[in-house]
Amino acid sequence: MSLGKFKSMLFKMDGINNNNPMFNCIVTYTSKHGTVSDNTSARMEVDTMGHGKIHLYETDKLTSDDYHLDFSEDYQTYASTADGLKITGKSPKMGAYSVLIVPTSAK
Repeated sequence: MSLGKFKSMLFKMDGINNNNPMFNCIVTYTSKHGTVSDNTSARMEVDTMGHGKIHLYETDKLTSDDYHLDFSEDYQTYASTADGLKITGKSPKMGAYSVLIVPTSAK
């Protein structure tokens, strides 16, 4: 249900591709490594077998060496917020973590 609300929010953005939306966003990542916030781009799969998977693009602050950048409801929990999507999970690499994704515009 949370993913549906987030998807509806994305689809209301001007210029968004409804098949596999790419969008600019502000990401706030909280883990045992601290809190990092950065602007990046993201892609969400909506029309494939990977439905609901979300990929964040690397930045200088958010790298795949230090952070998980690919998410799936199979491994993480999604919850919609008033202005985005909160993803929570736990892994040996990150410990318990949360990622807040706030879309800012279509890519």
